Amino acid sequence: MRIILCLLLAAAWGVAAPGARKASAKSRKASVGEPLKVPKNAEEIRPGMHRHTDAKGRIWIYRQTPTGLVRYEENDPVLARFSPDAPERQQSLDRIAVVEDGDLLRFERPGPVGPMRWERKKTELNATERVVWERAQEKNAQAAAADAAAAADPAPAEQKQ
Repeated sequence: MRIILCLLLAAAWGVAAPGARKASAKSRKASVGEPLKVPKNAEEIRPGMHRHTDAKGRIWIYRQTPTGLVRYEENDPVLARFSPDAPERQQSLDRIAVVEDGDLLRFERPGPVGPMRWERKKTELNATERVVWERAQEKNAQAAAADAAAAADPAPAEQKQ
């Protein structure tokens, strides 16, 4: 019984296979299409990232990744959390500490197995490090201004009764 069933299945597969193979090859070619390319009139946002408005008025972001070029809509809510202005990203930047040491900047942030530390020259900062350094300078300037204001206007002495 098993032998007959196997022979029937093999025969049915052999009869249906030639047409199915041709159809599947055609559908594969149709689904793959041309490789994605950055349009010529796309505006470069930063290296490896471009913005393009199509004929329908939709804004597309083209980004070069290690696995190839990716295209997504600018206002995609799923990808919004990866933008530099996203609250999650701002909170992660707040956890990075920076200390100036001459021409070097020493960075430190919490990691899964302890603090991660690295150094960079001021002239070789990447975008994230530059934002962290600018924030640290603003905080230092605000603290210095507050200290100067406190020194210039001492608190009134308590009156003894």
